[in-house]
Amino acid sequence: MESSNLVSSNMSDDRLARVDRNLTDAVPLLKEYGGDDTSLIIALLGYFSWKHQTNLFDIGTFNLDEFCEIFKYQKPNLLALHEKPRQVERLKRSKGAYERRLAALEKDRYDVENHLYVSVIENALFTLFAENIEYRKPTRYYVQNGKTMKVAELESIRILKSLKARFIETRSRFKKIVFDYTLDDSFITNMSLFFCEISLDPIAQLRRANIDELYVYLKNLKTNLKDTNKAVLNFDELCLVANIQRMEGREEKDRKKYLKQKFDKFNKIKELSFVAELSFIKGPNSRYAYTPVITFNEKAVIVRDKSEIRIDMLMHTFYKECLSAISKLHPKVYITDDNAISIIIKFLQSNNYQEEKETAYINAQVKTFGELKLNYDNAPKRVELLRSVKNEREIRLCLSSPRITTGQYNQLVRIDELVKLNSRKNNN
Repeated sequence: MESSNLVSSNMSDDRLARVDRNLTDAVPLLKEYGGDDTSLIIALLGYFSWKHQTNLFDIGTFNLDEFCEIFKYQKPNLLALHEKPRQVERLKRSKGAYERRLAALEKDRYDVENHLYVSVIENALFTLFAENIEYRKPTRYYVQNGKTMKVAELESIRILKSLKARFIETRSRFKKIVFDYTLDDSFITNMSLFFCEISLDPIAQLRRANIDELYVYLKNLKTNLKDTNKAVLNFDELCLVANIQRMEGREEKDRKKYLKQKFDKFNKIKELSFVAELSFIKGPNSRYAYTPVITFNEKAVIVRDKSEIRIDMLMHTFYKECLSAISKLHPKVYITDDNAISIIIKFLQSNNYQEEKETAYINAQVKTFGELKLNYDNAPKRVELLRSVKNEREIRLCLSSPRITTGQYNQLVRIDELVKLNSRKNNN
């Protein structure tokens, strides 16, 4: 089975990444973890989350050209040698290990088993693969327990479960290095059940203003608020995530001024869906107002219905469950981007594999909603309806309706076909 970047025709075209909220809730910790590469690490977390939302297979392939296009990085800058590659530092602590790798690469520069992750982007990828993020406060992640998901705590996470370099030949016969990866299981599960939605499109502009970390911090804060649009924060922590450092000769009033300037820049970025107004109040026993208060206000932007997003997630997870079942039933079947959907439809239409299809439906429900939804049809009935689907739109219709009879489903299909026909006529 090949890795895929397949996007369902019903998926949103917006670059909105559902990032594990344990991570967005720990921006100061990410700054320690990433050091000078924190912005790049945050961009990669968003990229991996976004790619997984549209990838039907467990293995992904990191696409540097696509990454640069989204986040507006200059490719030569990411391919430049890193000042202190973490892999090299590790190897040098083991006597002769670094020298042995160099000797192997001198014999064969395409020896992927001895590849050295020494460029800026390779160092960031290696960090996410080799180094744990150690949490300092309670976290939440979900583990499937039959027809429900139970909540567990996580002490640490390593974002990439695997990272493998390989060389591919381009059309011009040039050998190009790519990186295959798999994501940590808890990171994947939380993309459906405990996440903060990050918009990738404004990240480049935010990074140029040195406020991309502030954006993630504020978006997470806004996501966590319940029944209010205000939050009282710690002055030092807010300065930290806004990259306003303590310096000799820099007084608190200066840092306060710089914070205001950062928020002014932040609120002028049109692509953001919200405004974060900064004000200050006096803290306990304080003479001056240095305690930050953030007030969030939504911009007048078009936001997709949350139920539609959930159906996207259900459909995508159902596809993955079907492909997993198909691979076990027919391990020799070669599944790619081009044939995955047609293979899934044939699987659903088949009179066989009732148990496997029911399991796929149940698992998709549990992984999307955290439980088997009581207002949905039972698995045998829904699998029977899915046997008649002919395309992705019909799969979506079938999955998105909680309780539905065969007659109602056929009527929905006819209505949907009429809507499509009228749309084509109007376009012509």
